[in-house]
Amino acid sequence: MTSLADLVALGERMGYAGEELREFVSHEQAREREERHEGRERMARKEEMDRMARKEEMDRMARKEEMDRMARKEEIKRKKEEMEQHT
Repeated sequence: MTSLADLVALGERMGYAGEELREFVSHEQAREREERHEGRERMARKEEMDRMARKEEMDRMARKEEMDRMARKEEIKRKKEEMEQHT
């Protein structure tokens, strides 16, 4: 963020004075505000995408755990049935 004094000095070096200088400073301040706003929006979008990716990974892991649990349950059931057939 450029300080007000720096913007005024820059405008003066560029040949602005009076109302033109005020307009230049005002325009530059607005531009910097917009850049900061866009940066915050980009960061918020990135954070949301990261959050969604973490949620998807957790959901994937939960589905895998459930499938593994079901497979173990089926394996136990199958072994039980085999044992019952041999007795």
